[in-house]
Amino acid sequence: MIGVTCSACGLKLQVPDELAGKRGHCPKCKAMVKIGPAAARSSGPAAATTAAQTRVAAAKAEKTAPAPAPAPAPAAASGGDDPIPFDSLEDDNGPTPEIIVREKEGLGAVSGVSGGSAIGMRAHPATDYVANSEGRQLAVPNRLDLLSHYLVVDHKDLIARWQNDGRGWLIRIKHGFCRAATVAQHIPEVGKFLLIEIRVERREDGFHIQSITPFKLKHYNALIRLTHGDDAILAAVTGGATLNDKQKQHVRSIVKSKFLPHIWPEADELLAAIGDEVAEE
Repeated sequence: MIGVTCSACGLKLQVPDELAGKRGHCPKCKAMVKIGPAAARSSGPAAATTAAQTRVAAAKAEKTAPAPAPAPAPAAASGGDDPIPFDSLEDDNGPTPEIIVREKEGLGAVSGVSGGSAIGMRAHPATDYVANSEGRQLAVPNRLDLLSHYLVVDHKDLIARWQNDGRGWLIRIKHGFCRAATVAQHIPEVGKFLLIEIRVERREDGFHIQSITPFKLKHYNALIRLTHGDDAILAAVTGGATLNDKQKQHVRSIVKSKFLPHIWPEADELLAAIGDEVAEE
């Protein structure tokens, strides 16, 4: 094996003897690397001395040579002095970590509670806008917020709920809540349903309720989307909505079960700002 050191980034490589005299791109920085001659195969002190002298000379030449400009990775060599790839050589770089962008973005339907700055909140940019009950545009998120809680209700009952505990959407049946994917036969196909978002943010003094937003869902086959993944239900939103007293009570129950008492007034303030549902004639 021939020892090669990249003069641009210092990465040490080992290549087979048959590649002597060829060139290749460094797997770390993509700079062109010249492969020196193979060391003599003879044994004994003289051979070891000769090999050591060759390595020292090569190292000195690499240090004094100007660093080559990075070049794009070439195709496999076809022979001669064409560049050869170092794909089979070990690279000391691990995979590049995924970059996750976290930013604060409210839905805009209801103003957040004042006091304290929001920190570390994960929100997702809206991808669609629909008209709410007052004719104004309402931003609909493309994903469920991981800190927040979501409910699906009809005019009086709690139908489903979601929170970031790994279980996904839970459907309410006779004996309690079950995962939507396992009780698809119990999911109503037709009805007037609302999706309610209780958006939560982390501030310097703890968790707070930022907004409570009701969304109107399609009348047909909207809830079957709960079996298609956490975020699929958002594609069934058709507009904004108001809440009746029973629906507001479901929100209060979730807030009281998930938050300390000093947070409960925040929910009452936000629910009052939403307005009451007007009975249809």
